[in-house]
Amino acid sequence: MNPINPIKHNEANTPRRANARACYDAILSAPKSISITALITDDPRILEAHKRAVTETLLFMESRGMTRVRKKGANTKTQHKPDGGNS
Repeated sequence: MNPINPIKHNEANTPRRANARACYDAILSAPKSISITALITDDPRILEAHKRAVTETLLFMESRGMTRVRKKGANTKTQHKPDGGNS
């Protein structure tokens, strides 16, 4: 919601361009306390644990990546892409 304009913006009343694409953005970062601990202690296990967590999270997200398939402008089905691809 825009604090200046109290009208709720949602899919029902938000104008969209014809070529608009919906997407998600993910930021995978460790909590500040973990980042500081990793820097101060120089413990490679902390960085390795974070890398492993990010890798597992990305694999999980990619395994559920989906693409809406349209035929002649109509939503005909939603297709699961196990490889995370959009083709």
